[in-house]
Amino acid sequence: MGRKGIRTAAIGLCLGLAVLGLRGGFTAADQEAFLVALCDALFVAGALMTGAALLIWASGEGAFNAISYGTRKVIDQLRREENRNKTAKTYYDFVTERQEKQKTFPVSLMITGAVFLAAAGAVLIFYLRMYP
Repeated sequence: MGRKGIRTAAIGLCLGLAVLGLRGGFTAADQEAFLVALCDALFVAGALMTGAALLIWASGEGAFNAISYGTRKVIDQLRREENRNKTAKTYYDFVTERQEKQKTFPVSLMITGAVFLAAAGAVLIFYLRMYP
């Protein structure tokens, strides 16, 4: 696991600890309340990280190109003539420029999110076996 993976795992851990604290996991009176808070914390961290990875992937694939192009054109129309953006006159030019700058899939973010979701599932199964 490289630096990027360690960094995303640390971010996920911070998210999980924040949710655990908000759900009362550190002050839980019994094991049942702690397991519920832990499962919630792991699920929220995993869902946020996996969702962010999928959103980055969708954006890189061009899902938001039309919205981005339209917004830039509207803003350009509001500027003075000499300050207008001179690049990407047509939508086709805009899309080809974006494809040249296409980003890679955020693998470390997706894997870390999936690990957090799997851990949440394991805690849920453990909770359901202990407290039917």
